[in-house]
Amino acid sequence: ISVPKKKAAAVAYLEKEKGRQVSKTTNVQGNVWQTDIYPLPYQKEREITLSLLCKLDVAPASTPLSLLLELPLSFAAPVRRVSVSVESPDCPSTAGYDNLGGAAAATSLPEGLLVTLPLAAPRRPAAALAATDGTTVHWSAFLSSADLEGLLASTEGPPPPATSSSPQPLGPIDVGIVWDASRSAAAAKDARLALLSALDKEYRQLGRDVAYTVFTFGTASDRVASRAPFASAQAAILEVRYDGGTDLSLLDGILSSVPLHEGGPEGAAVPLGRFECFVLLSDGLDNLPGKRLPTLQGNTVPVHAPLPAASDQANPTVLRWLGYQTGGVCLPLQGGGNPQRCAAAMAGVTPQTMITSVRTDLSSDLEALADEDMATVPDHRLFRVSVPAAPEGLWVSGACAAAGRRPGCVTVTLERGAQRAEVTLDVPPAAQELPSPLSARLLAVHHATMSLDEIKLQHYDPDVVVTHATNLATRYGLATEHTTLLLLRLPEQFAEHDLQCPEGHPAYDAWKVLAEERLLVRHEREQQEAQKVQAKIYAQRRYVERFHEIELRSNERWDARHTQKDQAPRKAAKGGARVSASRMARRHCRRSRNQSHSEEDEDERGSELEAQCDELMACASNFSRQSRSIPRSSSPPPPPAAQCAFSVAPTLASDELDSFMAFEADCDELHHLARLARRHTVGLDATTPPFGAAPPPFGAAPPPASGGTPGPASPPAATDTGGGGPPGPAAAPPPPPAPPGAFDVAAAAKKEQFLVPSTAPPDPLVAINDAMRKGGHSAGYEEYLKWSEDQQLCGTPSFFVLAAEALRDAGAPAETCAKVVYNVLETKLPDAQTCRVVAYHLVTVARWTEAVWLLELVSDLAPEEPNSYTDLAFARVHRLRHECADVADVDSEVRQVVAHLVRVIKGSWAQRFDEIEWPCLLLLSWVVGWAEWKWPERYGAGELWPESDLSAGLYRLRSKLPCRKGLQLDLFVWLGWDTDHTDVDLHVTEPRGEEVYYGHNVSRETGASVSRDFTAGYGPEVYTCPRAPDGKYDIQTNYFANYQVSGSTGGTSAVIWSIENLGNFEEERVQFTTTRLVTAKQRQSVLTIDVLKDSQIAARAVETSGDGQTSEDKDVPSMLKSFTNNIRK
Repeated sequence: ISVPKKKAAAVAYLEKEKGRQVSKTTNVQGNVWQTDIYPLPYQKEREITLSLLCKLDVAPASTPLSLLLELPLSFAAPVRRVSVSVESPDCPSTAGYDNLGGAAAATSLPEGLLVTLPLAAPRRPAAALAATDGTTVHWSAFLSSADLEGLLASTEGPPPPATSSSPQPLGPIDVGIVWDASRSAAAAKDARLALLSALDKEYRQLGRDVAYTVFTFGTASDRVASRAPFASAQAAILEVRYDGGTDLSLLDGILSSVPLHEGGPEGAAVPLGRFECFVLLSDGLDNLPGKRLPTLQGNTVPVHAPLPAASDQANPTVLRWLGYQTGGVCLPLQGGGNPQRCAAAMAGVTPQTMITSVRTDLSSDLEALADEDMATVPDHRLFRVSVPAAPEGLWVSGACAAAGRRPGCVTVTLERGAQRAEVTLDVPPAAQELPSPLSARLLAVHHATMSLDEIKLQHYDPDVVVTHATNLATRYGLATEHTTLLLLRLPEQFAEHDLQCPEGHPAYDAWKVLAEERLLVRHEREQQEAQKVQAKIYAQRRYVERFHEIELRSNERWDARHTQKDQAPRKAAKGGARVSASRMARRHCRRSRNQSHSEEDEDERGSELEAQCDELMACASNFSRQSRSIPRSSSPPPPPAAQCAFSVAPTLASDELDSFMAFEADCDELHHLARLARRHTVGLDATTPPFGAAPPPFGAAPPPASGGTPGPASPPAATDTGGGGPPGPAAAPPPPPAPPGAFDVAAAAKKEQFLVPSTAPPDPLVAINDAMRKGGHSAGYEEYLKWSEDQQLCGTPSFFVLAAEALRDAGAPAETCAKVVYNVLETKLPDAQTCRVVAYHLVTVARWTEAVWLLELVSDLAPEEPNSYTDLAFARVHRLRHECADVADVDSEVRQVVAHLVRVIKGSWAQRFDEIEWPCLLLLSWVVGWAEWKWPERYGAGELWPESDLSAGLYRLRSKLPCRKGLQLDLFVWLGWDTDHTDVDLHVTEPRGEEVYYGHNVSRETGASVSRDFTAGYGPEVYTCPRAPDGKYDIQTNYFANYQVSGSTGGTSAVIWSIENLGNFEEERVQFTTTRLVTAKQRQSVLTIDVLKDSQIAARAVETSGDGQTSEDKDVPSMLKSFTNNIRK
């Protein structure tokens, strides 16, 4: 059955979650379809039948006349056996044959499949074929190009106008060439250049002097040649570099432009006349399907759009629409004597054959004209049409009710230039219909596809097109750009999703009974669903209570902390002696052990602590010696095994040190030094990259699995200040050798030179990074273009992902980074995961609108995943904060954010998404509060809150503290990631060293909390701290596990965004950063937030110098000695 795309995606997802069999075929874009079968049992055969409508070509110089079917079918790997059978049900005497001889073994079909069908009898040119499926009669007629030539040649047009003895030369003309420079268009450049050569030849034969202006477009447009001769225009085209995706909306600016003369005053370009026509050479594919279509406003000249080969990955529908709307030529670029024929039609040498009128013998019958069941393509109800004939000929099809009136004949009017002809096609009566059900299905599908093409060509309103095309495709059971084919097997699968089970289906009888039963209890089921929704809404009160618990706990810790600080000086002033840190630590240890330890036990534990301090001092001395003996410019040799095995982590994790840090405020900085010690001690291992280092080079051997391998350093955090203003300027990069957060692949390669043999192939990312260090991001982009010509790399989306990150971290413009990452959609089908990966990268370069468009596609492709709506809400919120002036309808945008979050809170989701409502309720309360503050005149009365779904008095989060109003948090951190079935953990290390994460999700020091650990989804995990003490908060991610293969897109991208002073919108600061996760158990610091005493909040990404060390790291040995001495004291 055919189902609208979004509903089909939801049904397939839910059926997979239930473990029931489901299959679907989806039109991804243009000529690309994707079929998914679930489940595929291991080592068991599954028979799959795909039905395709294909047009047959006439075999050249064949006796008798034969038809050819060329199917570009091939397999990625050889299959055990391929067999071919040819069946012609209505012509039993016809015997077909194929290029495999009927069967082949161990083949991948490198040449595709070629089937030849000899015609048993001569065909009547002026007759139609008809068949019925019992309710509707479909008929179709075809006139070949030879038939059309004979009809038009038999008619005499008006005499040619009188001409003088000497022909008058035609004036010069300007022709605009619009050249697609996206990566997917590179394969067809030779065929397009051949077409342009043929076009220039046709113009020269006409005596026309042509000046060519060449425009290129992809993610941006450019004029690379202006009013140039053909040789210069061809040279400019040969210099085009193919990269990135396609933005079809750029055509509006190009098609409304005029020729420019470069000889103006002071070299300025002067507009000159207008173009005679444009020649659009593109595959018609946009990386954001349906989001960036041209409007053709301002265009007044024909746009010729040659169609690519049917086997190419292209979208011919868009090209046909452009040609139809502007009066241009849309002939195939290859096959059938092209490109010469196509060039002749574009130059006007050979006028196109057009259908200008279609009439039936019932045209004078008003009842027949008003009959909705009677339809023809082209439409017989229009007085005049303008439909170009295809190179192979033209088709006319129709449909009518089997029990109603049917036409006896159809008259078609043809025109070509001054020539005009009419042909009458007989519609067979019921007695002459084809008896085979297969023929009836074939004629029905053929009529449906012709009707879909007509709708797309003629309607200007895209919403009307989608509605009509969806209804037509679901009626005829087709997989189109708006519908998906679903194969369901159980009656419950149809009944539970309110789908009509077709007659003849094995489950039809059982479904009919089940549907009647469900109809009787429909009211009860609706009540149960409503009660289920209300129960879930009521359950959200626990999150309101959770918020108040966190706030109360955090406020109590805040008061206790400040009371201690105020009382300590007063005790000293009264002469009381201050208790030493070690004694406070021992008292705390005694209390934590239920006061069951004796003094001897305490002395023993103190001796252990002192021994551990000695070991730490030895580690610091060892590190100091290595630091002095090894130059920073060269990679350190691998240390001895004993040193590699030493770890400071057990020492620093002991209860005594935790107690010591908790009770002595002066040790905050020393605990920070302890983390530096751990970082440097572990970094001595040659198999473990230093803190903040890049992942292993592209193609290099992975590091050993033991121990967590930190990933690449994070890019500089984008910052949003003041509740909605533009992002603040990023910190200026330090002088060479590397900018902050650089994707230092070269350093990683040097670090791993002990593991990679000297004969290893060159690493493209190392070369790109080296080029950027020497010549900036422009040189890095040129190096990337050289490597992108490698066919193996071009087929690897992860190469483009990593290259885009390297350019971004080097400070390349956002346009360049987006252009590179769009290649992922050029090389991989735009499924939900791929679109989410690209959207996350667009977020990192603040391309908010494009990210929103991609995430809208994700919500259509994966509507049963709540993260599809949380990600979309996140992107819309930040687009409002950063591009508020550019958003066309602010009110609609804000309300869509609210609707997305309410849908997540009220919806029913798979069990692995439990508790996703908690961060959504936080986000909803914050967004509504921000909008009310930003636009008080519009939302001041509180009407933005979704009161009908969630009562504001019960579910809107508000602070209960007397000094605060609304939802206010000192610090809020959100972690999400872009790959499903993945476990990434959020770790926050607070100023006093306490680490809050899923295993210790409530802070003893601040009362802050980390939300549920999502182990099989996209997150999010959030950290909420209502009262944050002063100091540094270290935000880390831990790539715990990945339960699916994500190598095609290069690992997992995590987005971390934080809000400081949340709810205090005058001082609020929103910032976000990303990190790339490629190694299991990879843990790295991605953001450090400094909460200062003067209430000014500053944040910075973890910055490293050229040798991979932070500025604090360089004095680590001396600081470690001071640290251990303080512990002894």
